[in-house]
Order: sequence, then C-alpha cells, then structure tokens
Amino acid sequence: MSWVDMLPHNSLVTLLEKHFFPRWLQVLGTWLSGPNPNYYEVTSWYQGWKALFPQQLLTDSTVKGINNVYLCTLSCNLI
Repeated sequence: MSWVDMLPHNSLVTLLEKHFFPRWLQVLGTWLSGPNPNYYEVTSWYQGWKALFPQQLLTDSTVKGINNVYLCTLSCNLI
C-alpha cells in the first residue's frame, strides 16, 4: 500500500473498516459457503491480502480484530 502515508493513520483504519473489510469479509463468507471450498486457496488469498498491509496497520487493534474475525470464520467452517 504505497499510499498508506497519504492519510492519517486513524482515517486510513476507518476507511478500511467501513469500506474495504466489509466487502472483504463478504467475499470470504461467500467463498466458504459455496460447495466444497478449497481452504488452501482461501488461506493463500488471506495471506496475500495480509502481506499487502504495512506493519503499522497490522498492529492496529481494529485491524487485528478484523483479522480475528477472519480466523474465527475460517476455523468455524473447518469444524
């Protein structure tokens, strides 16, 4: 995310929380609710997205919480 420094940190987190992550989690839910989801692909997809975020965002409590929602969603589907 080369543009991460263009917005104040809190504004960027709010933007991601309100506009990016809801759609991101919706795609995840759709993928997991389909017939025979490939968990390797889902995990690779998540890791690819996560790798795009700079460390300063990954350590933010809001972003951590959203990552926990992902992990919970995935683990609940594995059970």
